[in-house]
Amino acid sequence: NQYVSPYLAAGMGLAKHLVELHGHCIVLSVHSFYPVYKGDVRKTDIDVLFDVAKKQGRRVARKIQQGTALRVHSNKPWSMKDADGGVFNSLQTTNGVILLAIDVNNALLKSPRGVARVAKVIVSGIENELQLLFSNS
Repeated sequence: NQYVSPYLAAGMGLAKHLVELHGHCIVLSVHSFYPVYKGDVRKTDIDVLFDVAKKQGRRVARKIQQGTALRVHSNKPWSMKDADGGVFNSLQTTNGVILLAIDVNNALLKSPRGVARVAKVIVSGIENELQLLFSNS
């Protein structure tokens, strides 16, 4: 709690400040996962998780999928609700905040080339969403 509380307060303060300045912000967390966990095989390479931000989450997943042959899903096998929304869950109901998470299969991140490949497709999906947000500002 002594480490999480200051991080949470700073992140929430920054998100609210960005909403005041620009009318919106995206809070994005990126995580990796084991392809096999407790005997369950995850048949995805990149998973976009969301709860309240359904439209944006689906759009980001579609845009990421357009840029790669990797298997990209949204909320499969779990969603942001299953993860309790993460550290910034309470921001989901803050007007102007879009909360998304992206999970990446660890098998794709074993080399610098793999990391660069995944980063490129994720960035394209997020860039598209940012362009849409700021074109509507």
